[in-house]
Amino acid sequence: MPHPFFDASSYPWHREDARRLHRELYVAIANSNAIDGFYKSIGPGLAPLAVDAADLMWKAALETCAAAQLLEVLGARLGETKFSKAVAAFEEIRKAIDPLVEPGAASDMIFVDREKGRNALGKLAQNGASISVLLVRGGSSSGKSWTRHVVKEQADALGHECIYLCEGIVATVDDALNTIFAALGGNPPPRLTTENAWFQKACADMQLLASKMQKRFWIVADDLGAKDGAPLLDDLIRQLFEKMALNMMNPAFAQWFKLVLIDYPEIRVPTKWKGFWIEDRPTEVEVQAPAVAEFLRSRIKRKGKILPDEEVLKLANEVITIADTPAQDDVRPRLERIHDELSARLAGI
Repeated sequence: MPHPFFDASSYPWHREDARRLHRELYVAIANSNAIDGFYKSIGPGLAPLAVDAADLMWKAALETCAAAQLLEVLGARLGETKFSKAVAAFEEIRKAIDPLVEPGAASDMIFVDREKGRNALGKLAQNGASISVLLVRGGSSSGKSWTRHVVKEQADALGHECIYLCEGIVATVDDALNTIFAALGGNPPPRLTTENAWFQKACADMQLLASKMQKRFWIVADDLGAKDGAPLLDDLIRQLFEKMALNMMNPAFAQWFKLVLIDYPEIRVPTKWKGFWIEDRPTEVEVQAPAVAEFLRSRIKRKGKILPDEEVLKLANEVITIADTPAQDDVRPRLERIHDELSARLAGI
């Protein structure tokens, strides 16, 4: 699984452990010449640092090393020094947990583990991965749409942006393009003579804008299926995303984008899609007591509490029993019952 620091494309300033390392570095090494000397020892070819205040120089150094994926080298170099507090701060970073290993680690969201889905996303998240498209299919109460929360956490952990589109946010293909290009800081191309040509121009423009920003994007398109035989979204939206998926064959495009297509219809994928996509098919009954127990152990530990494992297993079994034996008037899907019962139990711990 990708490391939230060592495999990230930008320094994750939203994390407290990232900000702590920064503070310890500019306290430990405050002289501009010393900072520059340490920075140059990390590796050849790094962009030169401008002489500035210590905190600003370290900020630039960390951001440059993250972009070059040299933070682990920085840590090794730091370990050769006597700056114990900075070394300790880096060791905390080394232990940082990827959200695919512990979903919900960076938020209060409840993610009961689905190993297949987690592994599928992990294949997309790997640095330089050939897999760039994830299709999420399944029944109406299978938890497909919940995937978006794990995708958002994964994108945040890697310093990537996440764009989410669904019924209610977009209704037409123009809406979809406007939403995507707004995140990219540009405007979609005008309509061309054919949708195919228009969508291909949009992909080329997306690649250009992302490369200028030097930012990677995860695009999550939900509600691509149908209800009662009628598409939930304009069918041109699905065709747009199929064109984006096809562009993943081009490494210059794929390096900037990951695509998650939720509720993709039960049709054969386009014949030219070869080698760059994977499928996840969650089911409503996939979550059972062992997965609930694993989540409870993780969340209880995060809360700084201690609970004997027999109590954890008892709680997990109770949650599943309640979810599987709803009252006659309880119309909530099974996964929603698990979520609500877990929320209530955790509030009391």
